Amino acid sequence: MLHAIRATGEWHDYGVANGVAVIDFNLNHPADDFCGDKAALVERLLTTPYNDTIAKARSSASQLLRFAGCDTAGGAPPVSAGDAILYVGNHGKVSIGEIEGGYFFAPDGGRGYRHRRKVKWHIADISRAEFDCEFGKGMLRSPQTIFRPGGDEERRLEIENRARRYIERG
Repeated sequence: MLHAIRATGEWHDYGVANGVAVIDFNLNHPADDFCGDKAALVERLLTTPYNDTIAKARSSASQLLRFAGCDTAGGAPPVSAGDAILYVGNHGKVSIGEIEGGYFFAPDGGRGYRHRRKVKWHIADISRAEFDCEFGKGMLRSPQTIFRPGGDEERRLEIENRARRYIERG
């Protein structure tokens, strides 16, 4: 499975340097405590900054649970060890890696980026322009933090196969 994860430039660089992917939804609590209870997570998120509407809280909950490897009951597939990842920085860099381990919560994560997965980075810091030339422009557009790259299923499979080739060369 191929997942794309957006991050600020600072946290993209931190993740690549430290062998992790990090996300934040202002939740100062392990997301995997809520596996199987999305409604409780939504309620918890409604008390945090940013998640000020039920729609935002539901979206954040789905993404957190997916990142933590929880089944999202018919939603997008959860992130699992062995999955390929495109880590998209908002500073024009994309890195390609493979999820190595389970979700973990880092209470000392600083500025909210406490939700993490171990990643083996195979290609770091491809320019966004180079990525768009190689994989197709618009494949990494989404308002969500965690998403499946754009296009139909055939195009997604092609992107995943290209990412896997980078990983195998790694």
